[in-house]
Amino acid sequence: MRPLLLLLPLLVLPNRDGYGAAGPEFEVATIKLNTSTPNVIHIPQSVGGRFHFPFNSLKMLIATAYKLKPFEILDGPSWLASNRYDVEAKSSDPNISEADFRLMMQNLLADRFKLKIHKETRELPMFSLVVAKGTSKLRLTPEGGCGAMPCGVLIPSMTRMHGGNISMHQLVDALSNLLAAPVVDNTGYTAPFDVQLEFTREGALVTDDSPPSIFTAIQEQLGLRLEAHKAPAEVLVIDHAEKPSEN
Repeated sequence: MRPLLLLLPLLVLPNRDGYGAAGPEFEVATIKLNTSTPNVIHIPQSVGGRFHFPFNSLKMLIATAYKLKPFEILDGPSWLASNRYDVEAKSSDPNISEADFRLMMQNLLADRFKLKIHKETRELPMFSLVVAKGTSKLRLTPEGGCGAMPCGVLIPSMTRMHGGNISMHQLVDALSNLLAAPVVDNTGYTAPFDVQLEFTREGALVTDDSPPSIFTAIQEQLGLRLEAHKAPAEVLVIDHAEKPSEN
C-alpha cells in the first residue's frame, strides 16, 4: 500500500510565459548542455552580479534556487540529475541580494526548463543523531583556538571531516549531505567542539586498511550514534520539466 500523502497548495514558478506573476529576472542568461565527464567538483561562482554555474544538473540548479538539499527534490524526468548544463547569468544590479538572486533563478528555471512544482509532505528515511551509551567523546575547542585545524569551518571530503570550534548544527548538516537524508540533532549538545572524523563512505571500495563506515566511525570516534527511522518531511515535487533550447 502506498503511504498517505498530504498535499499542500501548488507552488508555481513565476515567469513571462504564464506560469505566474512576473518577478525579478536576469538581464542576460545562457544555458548550454555540457557532455564532458570531468573528474573535478565544479563550484558555482559569482562576481559583481555575474553568475557562473558549470556542469550543473537541473536538480542541482533547483536546489540552488530554492535553498534545498537534493534529497528534498523528488520525481521529475529521468534526466533531472544526469544531464549537465553550463549556466551563465548576469544581473543589472552588481549588488543583488540573495533573496532576489533566488527569485531570478526560479524565474530562469520556469522560463527555460518550463519547470512546474509543488510542495508535499512525504514519509522519508532519515536519521536521528544521539549520544551513544555513556557519554560523548566530543572534544571541546580549547580556549587558545583551533590549532592547525580550520576554525569555525567543518571541511568534509570523501574519507574525513575535520574542523575546530564546530557547532552541532554544522555536523548535522554535513552528515545530512553525506548520507543524502535528513539528520535530526537529538544529542542535546550545545558547546562548540573539534572534529577529526575518519570514515569510509557507503558503497566505497573497502580494503584491510580502510577506516570504518560512517556509522561505526561516528560511534567509535565521537561517541554518537545515528539511528535510522522514517518520518514525514516536506519535499519539493517536480510536476513538469523540459530540456531547454541552447541560448
